[in-house]
Amino acid sequence: CPLFSTCIAALLYVLFYFLANESSGVHHAQEFENRFWTIWSALLAVAIIYVPDSPVYFEDLGPYVGPMMVLTVGYGVHTWDRIVHRKEMNRQIPVGLRRGASAAQSLVRLNAMGGMSIEEQLNRISNCMKNIDQMLVPSTINNFINQQYVMRQEREIISIFEDAQPKALNYLIGHVKLGLIFYKIKD
Repeated sequence: CPLFSTCIAALLYVLFYFLANESSGVHHAQEFENRFWTIWSALLAVAIIYVPDSPVYFEDLGPYVGPMMVLTVGYGVHTWDRIVHRKEMNRQIPVGLRRGASAAQSLVRLNAMGGMSIEEQLNRISNCMKNIDQMLVPSTINNFINQQYVMRQEREIISIFEDAQPKALNYLIGHVKLGLIFYKIKD
């Protein structure tokens, strides 16, 4: 198995180099890391499927099955990495408005301040984030295809935060997915 072993050794070397160099440019953005894992897993699938001395070598796949398997593995890892990253960003930051007030009392006081209710503001932010953060479509593609629409949604989220009173802003920050908002509206 010299050819397959060489491919696996090269892939493991690349993986070790990636993990050992946290300061490299690949680690500067989650999208870059996601691309690395996608490409690395697709190359691993190519080695397993196409290298003749692989223990799982498929000889008679036909012209379409092999490439479809490689694309499926690459897209599967890409999607899995995005889902894991989203779970990390979806954690909400617990922020209280006042130590002695219950959440219901604080919400009643905030809604009595006038303007749009806190529930409406939270719903608007959530709807805008659903429109921006497509689960199966990467942000790069979504921003390229729907740039004006995405920009409008981002501006609406920003304007909600800008128009909020200080106490309402504290409440909003504690009840939205702030990490995801910063990740999606970073520019």
